[in-house]
Amino acid sequence: MVPSQGVAIFMIIITTFMWGSWFQCIKRLGKYPVSGFILLMYTFSFVLVWLFIGLNSLFGWGFISGNIMEAIGGQPMIALGVIVCGALFAIGMRVQMEVVKKVGLILSTSITASCNILFGTLVSMLVGGIREGLSAPGILFAAVVLVAATIVCQIAGKRRTQEQGGSEEEGNGAINVKMVISLILVMLFLATAYPLAMAFGVKTNENTTGFESLVCVGLLSVGSLIGSWIYSSVVLTKHQQWRATFLPERKTPILLAMISAFCHYGGNIIHTIAIPAVSTAIAWPMGTIGNLWTYIWGILYGEFKGSSKKTYAILGGGILLFILGVILLATFVYW
Repeated sequence: MVPSQGVAIFMIIITTFMWGSWFQCIKRLGKYPVSGFILLMYTFSFVLVWLFIGLNSLFGWGFISGNIMEAIGGQPMIALGVIVCGALFAIGMRVQMEVVKKVGLILSTSITASCNILFGTLVSMLVGGIREGLSAPGILFAAVVLVAATIVCQIAGKRRTQEQGGSEEEGNGAINVKMVISLILVMLFLATAYPLAMAFGVKTNENTTGFESLVCVGLLSVGSLIGSWIYSSVVLTKHQQWRATFLPERKTPILLAMISAFCHYGGNIIHTIAIPAVSTAIAWPMGTIGNLWTYIWGILYGEFKGSSKKTYAILGGGILLFILGVILLATFVYW
């Protein structure tokens, strides 16, 4: 079942809200192990996705037309590729959080978001193909606008920190070229795993060898489950945090992991279902406006309270650039 283009665009916007919201849960973990949180989140995500697949089969919602195991068995290498991407995706998410501590939130976010938009868009176009009538330079221009939006918002965030008397960087260690390069490599090889999986794993007019959307996201969740357990098991064992993960003093982190799973992989389900209607080349860069919601949440939580009018003006300019990037991509769909 493929939605109309208009519905697909709306679904992607809903997805960006979900993607841009679950990171708020991490801020509320306190001393709870981040690796434990990642492990639980991807475990709950796996349950969520396959529960949805089961309900689809039970009630005949039409997201999968045939037998899912036959579809996977018919293209085992593509299935394996999606699973591997899912594992890299989950590991990349955890590694990114670790690098953030050392490089600092402001610098790391500007680097990760920019690389994510550009690398992911290029992968989407090169692997997933470009729908007839769409302009590759136009899509790249829209991606550059989204990168500019991210940078402008980061400048606003930096000014806010300085005006509130904080340090320019929120990390614990000194910034150096080695750390920056490490972060870029993480984004290049790990964080682009999701758009790569979507590009070759979802069946579209441009990619006729992929799976139906829900099959692809199901395989991706399997990979994320495997990747998170492999990485987190090593870290939790090393730091003796298994008890703290499953028997915490407060149950709140477990609830936050469930909420994050719903926003993270629930968003993946919606985003993947929308891809065949607009193509991966459009769906991925449009999906990156999840960065915008991070700042909107920041405003709602009062993080910019007391900032100067200039800082608010810069932030407003970044938000307008995000909106412009989405309008450009939506225009290309109907061009």
